[in-house]
Amino acid sequence: MAEKQPVDLPVKYMKETGRDNFEDFCLDATRAIFSHVYYIWRTLKAALGPKAALDLYWKVWEGLAEVSFVQAKQVLKIDEVKDIPTLGKIFQYCWLAYPCIYNLKENTADSHVGIIDFCPNPEYGPTDNHMDRLDYYKQEAELSRRFVWKLVELAGMKDKVDADQDLFLCRDGCTDVCRVYARKK
Repeated sequence: MAEKQPVDLPVKYMKETGRDNFEDFCLDATRAIFSHVYYIWRTLKAALGPKAALDLYWKVWEGLAEVSFVQAKQVLKIDEVKDIPTLGKIFQYCWLAYPCIYNLKENTADSHVGIIDFCPNPEYGPTDNHMDRLDYYKQEAELSRRFVWKLVELAGMKDKVDADQDLFLCRDGCTDVCRVYARKK
């Protein structure tokens, strides 16, 4: 019996859908992920109501924060988070993995400021209902803030830094960036 050869799934997908390049594959995958996220939120909200849906949806985000934190520490070879610059590197890694464009504006002993110039969620999410999406992004903004706070907690820096996300591409309409920060208490 011949040994089964592993299938290169991206190549298989590209052939089956008539795609010519890997960039199209990545874009399709990103669109699919963010559409799924949006429709999960809509389903939870309809079934449970806004507050219970947000509480349940946070559990998904909280798990994502925990996995992302562990992965960031492994990839960046960080044993312990002792300072703001290290925490800033973890923030940057976590957002780049989603895949956002996260630029370090400041990363000093006293302060971290990260600027997200691109977020795939509002760029590639579904476009079916503008008002539903605005409500969804209001929830996403709250969850993004909780995500920051969870990373700080996991880093053991809750008593050492104030951290938050205070600008949101998807929610504010008056800004063209997201901003994440941490500063010494």
